[in-house]
Amino acid sequence: MPRPRRRTPRKLKRPPTESELVTMWSTVFTSGCDFFNELEAVGHGGMHPDYDAHAMVAAGEAWSRFGSVFMASWAPSPRHHQMPWAQERFGLPLPVHTATETRIAK
Repeated sequence: MPRPRRRTPRKLKRPPTESELVTMWSTVFTSGCDFFNELEAVGHGGMHPDYDAHAMVAAGEAWSRFGSVFMASWAPSPRHHQMPWAQERFGLPLPVHTATETRIAK
């Protein structure tokens, strides 16, 4: 007797959460390039900010929005640079409460 087929649940098409966005941007923040096209889901696939002006603007905006959350979990290791690419390029990110207040003020 054949097994009944399992129904696969539909994937929700929802916008990514803030923590998912930080994860998506982490490769760019660390190295300056989206090697795995993780940002394709949010419209920035194949991103290389050093060669693309649009990508540089998007990376700067993402750094100001998510940089402090990223830096809270980032630590240098033998595989990483001593400083993330985004910090070298854009400077230290704003603290979380300041970044939120800045977005609200705009």
